[in-house]
Amino acid sequence: MSYDLTNDADGSPSANFPGISANHLRFVTRWGLIALAALFLFLILWWAMGVYTDWLWFSHLEFQALFTKVLLYRVLLFIDGTAIGAVVLALNFYLATRFARGQSVLPLSPDSMRLLVATIAAGVIATLLIASPVLGSMVSGRWQTFLLFMNRIPFGISD
Repeated sequence: MSYDLTNDADGSPSANFPGISANHLRFVTRWGLIALAALFLFLILWWAMGVYTDWLWFSHLEFQALFTKVLLYRVLLFIDGTAIGAVVLALNFYLATRFARGQSVLPLSPDSMRLLVATIAAGVIATLLIASPVLGSMVSGRWQTFLLFMNRIPFGISD
């Protein structure tokens, strides 16, 4: 049995959540996205406030070049960590769905099964969008170790 999420051309009605009207679902979705955007904006402004304060401090001490180098490495490490985390998680989810295919033993109607598969797909996307930046921020928090490794110099003693 195959559950194709892309075949909506036959005009069959989509499965609705029990007890939730389409208007209420659109309302919740719209305000949920607005709240998520507000949270994202708040986090960006909080980060920018810290960066601006540090920039003022380092420029007052005339170490602005050092601060820009550290900031550049932190941003690059965040981007790299986020990208690597997203690729690893996406590969993991792909392999999990590829090897988990088979006959369903759940006593669900085809519409309910289609809704379940769509909900799982939305959960996978949400996990990728949340977990990847978390992994990127963990990598960018190790900027000192990375800079020490990249700027190492031999000191004449072998291990």
